[in-house]
Amino acid sequence: DPNTGTLYSDISGNSIVAIDSNGNELWRFGVNSDIDSTPTVGPDGRVYFGTDNELSLYAIDPTARAAALAFPQLNEWKFTTLGEVDNVPALNSDASVVYFVSKDNNLYAVNTADGTERWRFPILTEPIELDSSPTVDPTDGTIYVGSDDRRLYAINPDGTEKWHFTTGGEIESSPALDPNDGTIYIGSDDNKVWAVNPDGTEKWQFLTGGAVESSAIVDTDGTIFIGSLDGNFYALNPDGTEEWNFATGADVRSSPALGIDGVVHIGSNNNNFYAVNQFAEPRNNKDLFLTSNELGADVDVLDSDDWLNGDPSKGPWAVRLEVDRSTLADAGGNYKLSLWIRQCQDLDCG
Repeated sequence: DPNTGTLYSDISGNSIVAIDSNGNELWRFGVNSDIDSTPTVGPDGRVYFGTDNELSLYAIDPTARAAALAFPQLNEWKFTTLGEVDNVPALNSDASVVYFVSKDNNLYAVNTADGTERWRFPILTEPIELDSSPTVDPTDGTIYVGSDDRRLYAINPDGTEKWHFTTGGEIESSPALDPNDGTIYIGSDDNKVWAVNPDGTEKWQFLTGGAVESSAIVDTDGTIFIGSLDGNFYALNPDGTEEWNFATGADVRSSPALGIDGVVHIGSNNNNFYAVNQFAEPRNNKDLFLTSNELGADVDVLDSDDWLNGDPSKGPWAVRLEVDRSTLADAGGNYKLSLWIRQCQDLDCG
């Protein structure tokens, strides 16, 4: 919750748990179902999340929960569909409507005041194959959502189709909007990141080496951050050119998060969580190696006595130079600078 700092998680199993900024449990709300949905918090603090077995979307009032009042309250409700609700709900600009998708292959619009259905938009795809979460344009209320029928849909606030854009693969990624010009960015299983204009025409496409199931985020300067199943995390310029990439060595299915300091956070299937400083230059391109020709004729890398070779059992050198400057001066008024260099520990420098 951006207003209170409260965290909401399903870490206890079939419950949503509210945790304060000090890590203390405030309350928990149990349901008879798995919870795979990421909660969305409205401006009034109400929490929206979906459930699997119960096939429902819940709206929970944290004030009522903290007071241990019995469910349901006047401003708490659940809306039941015919399929699992395991994606992320989205609110319109005044939080009067919540949008979400169900595995019954419908996009729903539900009134937040009382949990009644406003409309539903059917998406003709295979059963239980709707994996993208909706995104709402705050300027005109258009709802964007991807589908396994390879389409990105633009839906008007009244539930009618505005347009659809077809990619070359199933879409499990969720749309991201450029705050500067309204461009929609979406990943597809055709190994591409697609940029679509607000009128539904193609702006550009960027090819990666694997399916793109990660959902993009867009920085205020228009830089797009997104992961790919080729093991790389990409930063793309607004014109579709690559600014840089960061290799993790395993599928990047998770979606990035951007800190206020500009550091981008991303998880990888190699069991690691990364914090990438997008402003660091030069970048750590650990998979790029110099040949003897690129090193120059004055360096003999074949000489067993050359220190560059090191222990041949440890493979080639991957040179990484890190310079750290101390934040505090020592007694003599000096600031410490430190750096290191070491040999790659794997034969393939993996």
